[in-house]
Parts: sequence; structure tokens; C-alpha cells
Amino acid sequence: MQNPPPGCRFAARCPFATDQCRVEEPMLTEDAPGHFVACHRAVEAAALREEAKQPGTWGTAA
Repeated sequence: MQNPPPGCRFAARCPFATDQCRVEEPMLTEDAPGHFVACHRAVEAAALREEAKQPGTWGTAA
């Protein structure tokens, strides 16, 4: 995308996006040795992964 909107590039399709995600680009940080993430909610990742398994989270039928 040549001219991406402000904020995280995934905010429009992420069911966990917040207002911060829509306006502020996340910084790349090392989450674990050799594993980098760019997500404002990376600290909450384990809980979000569990929530993502729930039917309907991604806008699809179970």
C-alpha cells in the first residue's frame, strides 16, 4: 500500500483493534528472543489468542 491510513495497517481487519490502533502506528519491539511484533496489544496476546478462537470473533459463522 503506497499511502496507508494512519495507525496500524491491520486495524481495519483486526477484531481487537482499539482507537489507539487506528491513529498510532505501533513500534516494532522484541516480544521474545528473535521474535519481533508491531502491535499495541502485544502484552495481551495470550488472552487475545484465546478470544480469537471463539465463534464470531472474525465476523464469520461458527
